[in-house]
Amino acid sequence: MHIEDDEILQGFIEESLEHLADIETDLLAIEETAENIDDDLVNKVFRAAHSIKGGAGFMGLTTIQELSHAMENVLGMIRGKTLVPTPEIINVLLLASDQLQQMIEDIQNSNEVDIKSHLIPLNAIANGEFSAAATPGKRQVRASQATAEEASSPNDPPAASGANESSAPTTTFQTETEPDRAPAGLDRSEQDDANDPLDVEQQEELFDDSGVFSPLEHLTPGNSAKENGSAAKGKVETSIRVHVSLLDQLMTLAGELVLSRNQLLQTIGGEDFRNMEAVGQRIDLITSELQEAIMLTRMQPIGNVFNKFPRVVRDLSKKLGKKIDLTIIGKDVELDKTIIEAINDPLTHLVRNSVDHGIEMPEERKKLGKSESGVVVLKAFHEAGQVVIEIIDDGRGIDGDALAASAVNKGLLTVEQTQAMSEKEKVNLIFLPGFSTAKQVTDVSGRGVGMDVVKTNLDQLGGHVDIISEVGQGTTISVKLPLTLAIIPCQIIMTGGERYAIPQVNLEELLRIPAHQVKERIERVGTAEVVRLRGNLLPLIRLADVIGADRTYYDPMEDSFKRDRRKQISDRRSQESPLFRDKDKKQDESAAESKRPSRALSDRRVSPASALNIVVVSTGSIKYGLIVDKLQDSEEIVIKPLGRHLQQCKGYAGATIMGDGRIALILDVSNLARMAKLTSVDGSDRATELALAAEEAGKARKDRQALLVFRSADDEQFAVPLNQVERIEKIKSKEVEVVGGKRVMQYRGGSLPLMCIDDVAMVKPLADHEDLLVVVFHIASHTVGLLAIGPIDALEITADIDESTLKQTGIMGSAIINGHTTMLVNVFELTQTLHPEWFENREVFDYGDGSGRTAPTILIAEDSNFFRNQVKGYLTEAGYQVVEAEDGQIAWDLLVDHRDEVTLVVTDIEMPNLNGLQLTERIKSDKRFTGLPVIALTTLAGEEDVARGRAVGVDEYHIKLDKERLMAAVHDYVKRRH
Repeated sequence: MHIEDDEILQGFIEESLEHLADIETDLLAIEETAENIDDDLVNKVFRAAHSIKGGAGFMGLTTIQELSHAMENVLGMIRGKTLVPTPEIINVLLLASDQLQQMIEDIQNSNEVDIKSHLIPLNAIANGEFSAAATPGKRQVRASQATAEEASSPNDPPAASGANESSAPTTTFQTETEPDRAPAGLDRSEQDDANDPLDVEQQEELFDDSGVFSPLEHLTPGNSAKENGSAAKGKVETSIRVHVSLLDQLMTLAGELVLSRNQLLQTIGGEDFRNMEAVGQRIDLITSELQEAIMLTRMQPIGNVFNKFPRVVRDLSKKLGKKIDLTIIGKDVELDKTIIEAINDPLTHLVRNSVDHGIEMPEERKKLGKSESGVVVLKAFHEAGQVVIEIIDDGRGIDGDALAASAVNKGLLTVEQTQAMSEKEKVNLIFLPGFSTAKQVTDVSGRGVGMDVVKTNLDQLGGHVDIISEVGQGTTISVKLPLTLAIIPCQIIMTGGERYAIPQVNLEELLRIPAHQVKERIERVGTAEVVRLRGNLLPLIRLADVIGADRTYYDPMEDSFKRDRRKQISDRRSQESPLFRDKDKKQDESAAESKRPSRALSDRRVSPASALNIVVVSTGSIKYGLIVDKLQDSEEIVIKPLGRHLQQCKGYAGATIMGDGRIALILDVSNLARMAKLTSVDGSDRATELALAAEEAGKARKDRQALLVFRSADDEQFAVPLNQVERIEKIKSKEVEVVGGKRVMQYRGGSLPLMCIDDVAMVKPLADHEDLLVVVFHIASHTVGLLAIGPIDALEITADIDESTLKQTGIMGSAIINGHTTMLVNVFELTQTLHPEWFENREVFDYGDGSGRTAPTILIAEDSNFFRNQVKGYLTEAGYQVVEAEDGQIAWDLLVDHRDEVTLVVTDIEMPNLNGLQLTERIKSDKRFTGLPVIALTTLAGEEDVARGRAVGVDEYHIKLDKERLMAAVHDYVKRRH
């Protein structure tokens, strides 16, 4: 058959695959209901099998017709409530549906596939001859299949069927013979065929003495096909679903493009340059919107990948003898179709690892005071223009010290290297090639192959994987992915006169250290040069050194690049420390330091050209500073693959063509760190000293808030929480357009809606300046810009906020900052007032329906009235009941009194009487509150704070005024408990 030439047959294939798309999830749901059958669900699966049978009969696809008919018989019995869907029966149906999908995907060879291994159990179930109980002393017939890890190497393409990735194990089913009985659905001529995969003797062995079919716990889908030499071919996507509204939008934009083209043609011959410029801007805007709409056609829900994991977890947990509850959140999050297909295998491996390595056996969990059922959460959400996927388990966690010791034993690292590592780096050793701590090799894991391949595959997608783990508490694996591979936001930098692009997914922040601060901020620890950043030491590397370019620096006075003759980055007077030192050496160094002459007050490094431009990047296991000559703007770039002659250059992930037609290489920050043989100094004595000093300083500056300060009118100052800001753009006032009565500007290939504070609040209007600022936020899954003017500054203030005097819609309060009364902008309220349609689908708990149910109760522990009232407002607006506490001790007393009512605890960290960490530790150690989630709120959450919180059981950390992320987390935890 030639599918391409037969539209009817192609239509059957697409329709059948649509029917099978949800059948696995539906069958698992039917299994959970058992005798309490969901009629609608069973009818849906029954209709799917019936439709496939009918279409296959019309097409002459007899094998597909026969298998779907046998499934239909069993489903009909379940639908008629004459058969209870036991796990064994559902297993037979699942494997039959897997085989059905394989045959439909390889339609040309489907009639030659032998399906006896599926028809026998299905017909036995329909005839009432199926039994799951094994009888002692029976003969064995072995059906074997490689697991997902063995069946495909890491470099193979993804399997065509999700079922093959669920690791159908090698199993043994025991049977006893009855020579005179023929299995239902098979005639004697079929049985007598000596070439059949199941001959007469084997078929007869599938029945016990009473003629009852016995124990088929796992059948191997497609086994007969493989033995007959007709392996199923990979699925080829020939179509993609696009919503009609998106097609309407594309049609509308195409029409507008035609009209604008006609206007342009009319103006070309004239001299009305002003009109020509307006038409050009219009075409530019329409083209950008058209590009964005076309990109949306490739977006697919991540549920296409997530939907297979209930089956994966079910089969694997059953095989391992574990009890596991899988929770899936965020199925509707959309990604580019290419990324959806590429993350299939990495996610499968990560989920399998959580089930196999993470979750303990029920007996072990019981001894540890945990519930016998482990919890695995698969979660997807948007964050900062990317998609984040988290695999969370409450298992045994990862022991970083054990990993480090294993790495030393295998000769992968030295003892000195592991001593200088942070706990996070030790945990990330799991990504080393060939690394495994499994005590024995099984068909599930233990070969030391997998996690390194997972990281490599995600790196190739421009992704970023991170692990947070606490021994005995569990592990969270976080994967950050770009929304699309075609266009990605990048930071453009220059070194040696050439431009390079750094993907924003790897970008942490940009630093410019003035010349006179180099001796204070740059140090040497051991042989490594590091920069001191907020109590942490980040290793530094020069980009020019790693890529083999000449060292240069940019002279802003002459606007040129000059040769850099400095041998080291740090100043000769900068701090120098060994990695480790004993007490005697410390005393000797202190004595020597006291005898040294004081440093000269005058600085020789005073020229602006002596300043250091540092791009702080993260690779998951390590964060470091990349020294470059010049920082330029960020741009969205189109990725182009490297040519063959450049593919061996490991420091580059691709290339792009800039606006002037020149090439810029895209840097691979992970490989740059490997090429520089970079290791952190987080475990050094100097790093420990700085961490302790930073912790003490943090306690002294209670409730400091990072703010972005700006103006709207010349004499009115405003501020927003810095963590809410995506970026800041400098624009000209003429770039602001009014289209359809709304302000917009062209932004990253699309249209950015703009708003002013005076659109809502009773403040002075935006100043009429030629130069404007646009503060960009991501709110309610939309990007929006707030128009402002300078001067602009980022600073930290003590949270002494007046929440009443100037409070109004769009303004949450005020504070005195640098001698100016400053109004704090409530960006969420401002946006919601101007764009209420963006918030129509937000989750709200509304139990005023007479059902007698009450809204979930949340306990807030916060000593600041301002922050407590803000968070209370978020929660009550969403329909929750709130119990307030002014410190940790009051919160504990309230929790004890309301222990049967409180669903979730939200707590500040620094509080009098009992701080947030102490409160959390007390909650997690009390059996009365087992499973009660705790979300910690802070004004500035560093990695050290998060690590301390994880150690005592904090479930999540959130910034106090980040309403969207806080409420998303609250909703997720409440759903799990209700």
